[in-house]
Parts: sequence; C-alpha cells; structure tokens
Amino acid sequence: MLTHSAFKGANYIFAYTDFSGIVRGPEVMGKFQAGELAAPIGSESYRIELQQGKNIADAAATVPELERLVYSALPGVKQLSGGKYLQVFHFDAKAEA
Repeated sequence: MLTHSAFKGANYIFAYTDFSGIVRGPEVMGKFQAGELAAPIGSESYRIELQQGKNIADAAATVPELERLVYSALPGVKQLSGGKYLQVFHFDAKAEA
C-alpha cells in the first residue's frame, strides 16, 4: 500500500495502474499456474487493480502540497453496455477506482 511518503512533497501526481502487469505477475498468473486460482483470472486482477487505484487516491489525499492528481482511467464498459459486457476487467477496475 502506498503511504504518504510515496508522494511526499509532490505538487502534481500522474498515476496509472498496469492491469497487464498484474495479470502476468505472481499474485495472479503464478497462482493460476499453480492451480490456486480458477479462471477467469481477470476477476482477481480486477480486484487487485481496483485496490491499487484506491491506494493511490488515499495516499494522494494525505499530501498537503498536492495541487493536482491525474489518474489515467478508462470508461466502465459494464455500465456503458448496460451489463452486456461483463468481463472487460481492465476498463472496469480503472473506472471504479
């Protein structure tokens, strides 16, 4: 989890969460390959990316000097499609965060 010290003294923050890095990482792909995580692995990646986005916002909120936080996000496909598309995890995690 990010802490105040991660952004200490920052006036501007540009933040981005890397869904593909999460999917390929040991917390998701490693567990999937070991049989500890069932498909679709995107749902676990979604959970992790959503938490990362929240951690960024929480940490940025503690920086008194901060003038602007820019969070690179995507639109929520599940919401925009009226529930038609339910597994566009990399869009929806960023949108919810």
